[in-house]
Amino acid sequence: MPGRTSRTRASFASSRFSQEASFLLSRFDAAAYFGSVDFSGDAVFGLAEFEGLAQLEGSRFGGGLNLVGAQLHNIKLENATFAEDSRIDLRDAEFFRLEAPWKTLSGHLQYDGPAYIALVKNYRELEWFDDANDCYFQYRRTTQDKEPLGWTKIADVAAWISCGYGVRPAYTVLLSIAAIVFFALLFVFGRGIARADEKAISDRGNAGLEESLYFSAMVFIAQAPVDFVPLGRYRYAVIIEGLLGWLLLALFLVSLSNIMIR
Repeated sequence: MPGRTSRTRASFASSRFSQEASFLLSRFDAAAYFGSVDFSGDAVFGLAEFEGLAQLEGSRFGGGLNLVGAQLHNIKLENATFAEDSRIDLRDAEFFRLEAPWKTLSGHLQYDGPAYIALVKNYRELEWFDDANDCYFQYRRTTQDKEPLGWTKIADVAAWISCGYGVRPAYTVLLSIAAIVFFALLFVFGRGIARADEKAISDRGNAGLEESLYFSAMVFIAQAPVDFVPLGRYRYAVIIEGLLGWLLLALFLVSLSNIMIR
């Protein structure tokens, strides 16, 4: 029903559309109810105008949801379900308030940078901060996959692995633990550290795994303990681990502030 204008509340609640349902260029001056509707085909609301509430809560979408260029004041999509291959197209859509948990949209959103950014802003204004972080994370991952190999992509991969683009501080913690264990094993198998209280320090270390873990952790978070000394070329490994520790600590604090400070 292209171009149709509704000046009163429009209700299609619990309806069933066996084929494409097109509301292209339609205008709804008041609330429009599409709750618990079964859309077997595509639901097309391209360039439609919703001046009031657009309720699609609990609806089922067997095809795609086309909101290209739509003007939406308040749209509710909570408890809506989408088929595995359904796509949601928000390109050029304008919405003041979109109540749709990220878990509902995830895996279905047609890639569009401005649409992702608008969704992140929308979630923050709704105070759905976890949804905002998850949406931003997926936006960065998708953007990274589309980038050609180069320095920009390498930097994005590093940001992904090290801190989850600033919204996954747990990534930094896991990477820090992995770095401490890696250097500890390096010191053990390379026999790269020795106890400082030995009468004579040879060119071969004598520290075990437990002592190497302690030494590595101290180097990572603070400085090398005075009761152990690195030997030979392993002094450079200590410098590298110390720099890595300061870098990851800074990333952790930045990521944590993004989570804690809203």
